[in-house]
Amino acid sequence: LCMYAFRKPFSAATFPGEQLAGMDYKAWLVIAQVLGYACSKFIGIRVIAELRRVQRWQPLLLLIGIGWLSLLGFALTPRPWNIVFLFCNGLPLGMVWGVVFSYLEGRRNTELMTAILASSLIFASGAVKSVGRWLLVSGVDEMWMPFLTGLIFVPPLLVCVALLERLPQPSDEDAAARGERVRMSAAQRGSFLRRLLPGIVLAILCYVGLTVVRDFRD
Repeated sequence: LCMYAFRKPFSAATFPGEQLAGMDYKAWLVIAQVLGYACSKFIGIRVIAELRRVQRWQPLLLLIGIGWLSLLGFALTPRPWNIVFLFCNGLPLGMVWGVVFSYLEGRRNTELMTAILASSLIFASGAVKSVGRWLLVSGVDEMWMPFLTGLIFVPPLLVCVALLERLPQPSDEDAAARGERVRMSAAQRGSFLRRLLPGIVLAILCYVGLTVVRDFRD
């Protein structure tokens, strides 16, 4: 949910009267971010596969931090050139789910915990946009609103990451019931992709397609 505060608040603004090449400026922002988000899923095939089991808080905060700094660039750069920063925002944030999921995998109740995790998507977008609208009503400029919304969510984000780090490792019973995912080398990843490439590509395209529909619906 906190990650959404660095991704979705810009959609609470309307940017009235802004157009580029005959298309609404806000539509360009959504497209740029979704493209970055889509690209990140393919980059994540390598990044998440090589993720270490220790100190996962570092890549997690790094990815969200890059997304947050992109919102700062969005605020500081004149329109329409700041559209590129929405692409840069989506690029790292698309891998956050994979990092968070790595804390939950390999357990007997992984599916249940993942369902609970996924349910946050139902209300996360509305929650962070409500904060964004509150900032707009308070007089914050709509270009700065996304960055400041992220600032508000930094404290709860840090608390949640600290709690994730305190999760116990999978027990012996978990290990007996589930296979352990180990880091994959480039050769292992290549072999895995060659064996399962059609399914992986279809799954990613399906996920990205649903993400596009959800973002434009928002």
